[in-house]
Amino acid sequence: MQQHKHLIAVRAGFTRLGTSLRAYCIENEIDQSNASKALRNEWKGEKATALKKRLLEASTAQAITTAEM
Repeated sequence: MQQHKHLIAVRAGFTRLGTSLRAYCIENEIDQSNASKALRNEWKGEKATALKKRLLEASTAQAITTAEM
């Protein structure tokens, strides 16, 4: 469950904003499966890290720091 904390935080953040991860991905032309994989640390690398950071910032899930990525 530890590896899913980013996904849970991002989903909760978008819910607080009155939207969802899915809606954000559609609006921003992001493949939702890539977003989920990046947030679950199943997709790694520079692009995955950048996407994860973007999603964390967009969802205001600021409780998780970049150092934890």
